[in-house]
Amino acid sequence: MQEIRPQKGPQEDFLSSSADIVVFGGAAFGGKSFGLLMESTRHVGDPRYNGVIFRRESPQITSGGGLWDTAGQIYPHIGGEAKEHKLTYIFPSKAYIKFTHLQHEKDKIDHQGAQYVFIGFDELTHFTEGQFWYLLTRNRPPTGCTIRPYCRCTTNPEADSWVRDLIKWWIDEDTGYALKERSGILKYFTRIDDEIVWVDKDWKDEEGNGPKSITFIPSYIDDNPAGMKADPTYKSNLMAQDSVNMERLLKGNWNITYKGGMFNPGWFKVIEKAPEGIKWVRYWDRAATIPKDEEDDPDWNAGALVGMYGGELYIKDINRFRATSAECEKRIKQAADIDGENTTIGYEIEPGSAGIEIATHYQTKVLMGYTVYLDRPTGPKEERCRPWCALAEHGHVYIVRGEWNRPFLAEAGSFPFGKKDQIDAVSGAYKIATRNKNVWAAFKLSNTYKLNIEWEETAYIKTLHYGSIVQLKDLSVWFLESLWNDVDGKLYLYGCWTSPQANPSLQVPMIIHRMKQKKYQTENILSNSRMWVTAESKGYVKSVGKLYRMEYDKRLIEITVGFREAHKYDETGAITAANQMFARDQIFVSHECKEPARQFAGWTVEKGKPVDTDNGYCIALCQIISELSRRKLLKKIPPVPDYKYSKKKYKKFPVI
Repeated sequence: MQEIRPQKGPQEDFLSSSADIVVFGGAAFGGKSFGLLMESTRHVGDPRYNGVIFRRESPQITSGGGLWDTAGQIYPHIGGEAKEHKLTYIFPSKAYIKFTHLQHEKDKIDHQGAQYVFIGFDELTHFTEGQFWYLLTRNRPPTGCTIRPYCRCTTNPEADSWVRDLIKWWIDEDTGYALKERSGILKYFTRIDDEIVWVDKDWKDEEGNGPKSITFIPSYIDDNPAGMKADPTYKSNLMAQDSVNMERLLKGNWNITYKGGMFNPGWFKVIEKAPEGIKWVRYWDRAATIPKDEEDDPDWNAGALVGMYGGELYIKDINRFRATSAECEKRIKQAADIDGENTTIGYEIEPGSAGIEIATHYQTKVLMGYTVYLDRPTGPKEERCRPWCALAEHGHVYIVRGEWNRPFLAEAGSFPFGKKDQIDAVSGAYKIATRNKNVWAAFKLSNTYKLNIEWEETAYIKTLHYGSIVQLKDLSVWFLESLWNDVDGKLYLYGCWTSPQANPSLQVPMIIHRMKQKKYQTENILSNSRMWVTAESKGYVKSVGKLYRMEYDKRLIEITVGFREAHKYDETGAITAANQMFARDQIFVSHECKEPARQFAGWTVEKGKPVDTDNGYCIALCQIISELSRRKLLKKIPPVPDYKYSKKKYKKFPVI
């Protein structure tokens, strides 16, 4: 004769509980359904005993491997005879157990007047709260039966369900995991005005009625060795799930949900390579402990390498490890060496005076020679990540493909209920990366177009051809070529060129020749003061003002080429006007001008400081805008108050 008994651990605790209501499970494949079926047979020797086990829908009962199939492995061994057309087992004592469904809310009324000694709910979160509490009124013994009625339920985690609130005393509110020390402990309750009220064991109402008892017993796949022996691949199936389902079904997390969690792993776009020219920030969220044993699960050191590009967030790498303090120093220094000195480093100051000392040690000793920001985070972790969480939700966060992707997405899917180290590191990096605001907030990288300029068609319309040349303090030269159409009041940026440490004696004549080739009636080459002084002192501007006679369309036309310093250059006013023009789609950037577009999108200014002057194409555009203003050509630009760069009034620049 085959012996059937519960497995040691949660399944045995479930069958030995004295509570009126027991909720069992909280993870997949923990032996829940088998335990429920075993419990239903406890009193089948009593002829007055009966039981009912519910699933929400009928196919869930009869599907392969479902309740009915599993019951066939247990009930016949103790004399149960199957009545398949009724989904009922009858035992030699005439006791019976039936299986039925509650697909619709109204189906609960079908049990009005029924008396069930045992009621079982398989997957309790699938039922409505109304169905559960109504069927509990049917949990009563028939006449002459002395068995105390009771209810047993199985479930998987569902953060948004009413069951989560029912068993919240047994769940850690912060992590969503079951509190092991509370497993199986009985709590007592009554209902007053449709609300559950927790009371003492000896509580009595006015009529002397006592409370009902309830408990929760969690179980996990490792608590079901018999099941794992029968199907050794099932754990791999759970581990292959996305991070949210893996947290729910493998780890029994009652907080995580796609709807309730802050991040959906599907929001992040995986790319092979980040765009060129991003200014990176590596931010370290530090943890100074290592695991003491196999069950210890301390926080991780996490360093997120993050950058902004055209208003979008890129996560290039996350360096995550557990190590001693000395090993942490080596690995953080090593990461800085690999990232390069152009990468800004952020370091979290932990609470207390010791945190300041450690952070200062990293800034002045370990990372000496690098740009290091010491950051003291404030507010809840959830609030810190909200700004870039919104970016992720709208598809503006990209992650570069790497081995770090999976643990990061797993943490993002469980945030804020599991580990938070990687998310905190990204939040800190985003904070530093966005400390400077965009100068041209209205410009996006999507504001680039495939321009097809027909020079012959535009030669005689009212257009101005501008070249703007800028020399920076490192002697590099930046040239931006544009076309102003005074008919529609639009500026077209179609050409660009740059050279490191250029020689004006070579560059100026080349640019003049390039401008003349377009055959416009007016060719304007604007220069910043550094380039102008260098060129003029060396005698490289002798061609200024010359007339070039060219034959075009069988007519002789005169082309004037002017090379001069930009007059009345007002950078701040030009920034304001350009932002307004970007907002009104009055500046068109050719898709071939990738480097100027990158500079326009990434030009930033730190609060209280002047704008960064290391962006040659941005300064070149400002020179063109200033020239258009000087010639009173910006009157067609309507004001856009939302994009004003500053409230300060500029006398040199007209109000537009």
